[in-house]
Formats: sequence, C-alpha cells, structure tokens
Amino acid sequence: MKNAPAEAGRHLLMDAGRGLAILGILWINIFIQAIPNDALGIPGIWGEMKIGSIDPNIEVWRMAGIFADGVMRGILSVLFGASGLIMITKAEQAGSGIAALDPWYRRQLWLIAFGVFHAYILLWPYDILYLYGLFGLFLFPFRKLTLRPLLIIVAIMLAGSAIQGASEVSQAVNASQTVDESLTGDQIEEGRQGDPLRNRMDQGTDPVTTESTLPSSPAEPEPSGALEDNPRYQQMLENIQNEISERHEGYLANVKSNAPSALEEQTSEVIIHHILDVFSFMLLGMALYKSGFLTGRWSLRSYAIIAVAGYLTGLATGYLSNTTFEPGSGMEAFSDSLSGYLYDLRRLGFVLGHFSVLAILLAKGRLNWLVSGLIACGRFALSLYIFQTLACLFIFYDFGIGLGLFGRLEHVQAAEWALLLTILQFLAAPLWLRLFGQGPLERLLRWLAAGAVRSKTR
Repeated sequence: MKNAPAEAGRHLLMDAGRGLAILGILWINIFIQAIPNDALGIPGIWGEMKIGSIDPNIEVWRMAGIFADGVMRGILSVLFGASGLIMITKAEQAGSGIAALDPWYRRQLWLIAFGVFHAYILLWPYDILYLYGLFGLFLFPFRKLTLRPLLIIVAIMLAGSAIQGASEVSQAVNASQTVDESLTGDQIEEGRQGDPLRNRMDQGTDPVTTESTLPSSPAEPEPSGALEDNPRYQQMLENIQNEISERHEGYLANVKSNAPSALEEQTSEVIIHHILDVFSFMLLGMALYKSGFLTGRWSLRSYAIIAVAGYLTGLATGYLSNTTFEPGSGMEAFSDSLSGYLYDLRRLGFVLGHFSVLAILLAKGRLNWLVSGLIACGRFALSLYIFQTLACLFIFYDFGIGLGLFGRLEHVQAAEWALLLTILQFLAAPLWLRLFGQGPLERLLRWLAAGAVRSKTR
C-alpha cells in the first residue's frame, strides 16, 4: 500500500490513531472521575438500572475493561515513541550539532511540568503527560537501533510485565478484582436486593438545593445476613463514604487529599509499573515506525491479517480477564490464573488491530467522515486531553460552580456523559482547527519548546 497522503509532513495514520486514543481514553478515565474507587468493581450493587435480565452497568464496565483499559494509553505510547524518533531524527539531520536537540529536550521538560500541573492542580493523579515527558528524555540512545534489537527489548519488557502479573492492571481494574475476591456470589446477590448502594451513601449537600441528600437517617448502609459479617465489605463501605465526603469538600481540601496519589504515581509507580507499561510501548512505536507500519507502507493484506489476529486476540483475552465465571468452576480458576498475564497481550492485540483498520480505511477512502474527524482530534490531542479533565472537574466536583455529581451516578450514567463529551470533541476539533490551525495547548507547547521564554529573558 502506498504511503497515506500527509499534510505538512504529517502522517495521517498516526494522527487518526492519536485521535481514536484521545477520545477512547475518556471511556476509562471518566469512571474513575465519577465513581468511588471501591465502587468501581461492583456495578451491579452500586447501580439499579436493569433491562430485562441484562444489567447495563455490568456490561458497560465490562466493555470499558476490554476495549479501553490500557489500550488507549498503549496507542498513545506507541505514537509518542514514533513521534519522538521523527523529531530526534530531524534534529540530527539539521546539521547544527547537539544544539539541534534543544527543542526536543525542552519539550520533554515542559511536558513534565504540564503533567505535574495536571496531576496536582487539576486533580488528575493518573496523568500521562508526566510519563511521556520523563521517558522521552531517554529515547535518544535507542534511535539508531534496528528493528530486531528494538523488538527484543520490547519482548523482554512485556514478558517482565506479564510475570509481574495482575499488579500491572489499571487502578480501575485493580478495584474490581479486589472487591470481587472479597464477596461470594450469594453476597453479591444479597447486595443487589433493595435500594442500590449508591442511594444508601451520604452524598453530602445537594449542589442545587444546598440541603442534605439524606432524607432522615444516617447514610450508613445496613446490610443483612452474610454481608453484615463480611469485614472487607464493611471496610469498602467506609472507604466509599470517606471518598464521597472528600470529593464534596472545597478545592484546597481536594488538592490536599489528591496529592499523595499524585506523588505516588509520579515517583514509586514510575519504577514499579510505568516503565514496563509505557516505555515498552514507546519503544514498540519506534520499531513500528521504522518498519513502515505506522506510515501506511504495509500491504493491505498484511494490515487485514494483523487486524483479524489482533482483534481475535484482544477479544479472547479481554473476555477471559473481564468476565465473572461461576464460582468454583474450571473457567473461573483458568481466568484467575491467567488474567495478570493477559493484560498486555489484550492491549497489544487491540493496538495493532486499531492501527491496521485505520490504515485500511485510509487506503480505501472509506468512512472519510469518521477518519477525518479522528485525524482532527489527533492533531488536537493535548488540548482535548486537558479539556476532558476540566469537563470532569465541572461535572463531578462542585467547588461552588460545578454539578457535583461524584458518587451520584451509576456506571451507565457515567458512560452517557462520556458519550456526550466524545461527540462534542469529535465535532468541535475539526471546526477549531479550520479556524485556528492548531489547538491552544499545542501552540503553547511548540512556543515553549522553541525557546521563546529563554529568548525573551536575554
């Protein structure tokens, strides 16, 4: 297949993939923003919506775990590694010595600064800008490696991630596993009876009426039978209530309560988890770019084979890892024993599958309205990423001006907000780019990386 036509030296396949990832990452982040951590993994108890025998809350959470968790971050990591290789190579070819790399390293340092601001000031401890800025500082030594050594390094890192096991899943999926293991099937069914857990928690002050959301009695749920005797369940209730109370406090109180998580994510978690999770896919991105995979140079047949194989792998491993099987059954034991090892295999399959499908669509000129919208979002990715956080701050916190919906929504209702924000971004990004050429934060980062601040202070 011929290289997809590019505008101003950009690769359309990479832009489209970035757009897909930046829209898709909201579909896991919004649950963490909307629902208490310990309630994430119990959608059937937390919510009440049912459609016949189907629980939409359970299915929405399952779909997020299969299709979004880790996958979108994987795509962004691949693209960051590839983009880093492009920028470093261009700097070397400029022929002005080591000074040509100054913009690249300034860019990384500013990304670190953006990530710190995002994590501490905008209250999103699971920021990825910090990680890309930090790990981008170490891409330079890998730029000359050929495909084989790059892929060997990636394989070793992914094997290490697999051996590390279930600890390499996201914060959201960790919550699901912890709660599922603490409750038996009968206890879960007991928890589903009566009012949903969400309605039995003290939501604080209603942001509209400024009155307590509790009608007359303390919000402490009163489970009966087996649940009442389950200490893990009681601790879970306490954790949920404490988190709801913290989120409905003022901004400075939230900055204080959020800081330990942000510090952990940007220090110890970098070594324990993020190197294997993020840096491995950045190196994979360098390898895929060198091979021509990310620039549309592979044959349509090759992309089709990878798409089918990738999606089958992702679906099979995702189903095993995100399905609750009959307690005590062979499938439950099989799933539990393999879930930690399947995480990276699942997201790798989907990452390669998504790129392959986008490459085919670009080559054949199909679904142009969709692909062009994704390309626009991809060129607007940094601004959209921060916009998502600002939107979630308004929706889920109050701080005097927000909606204060944290702890008030079921999983499916959080997904409805994600759908609304996805449509808004998909429609707004092309319009903004037609009017202004690039996103505001993309423009700011380019200005900072060019050394504008330094030159003005001389």
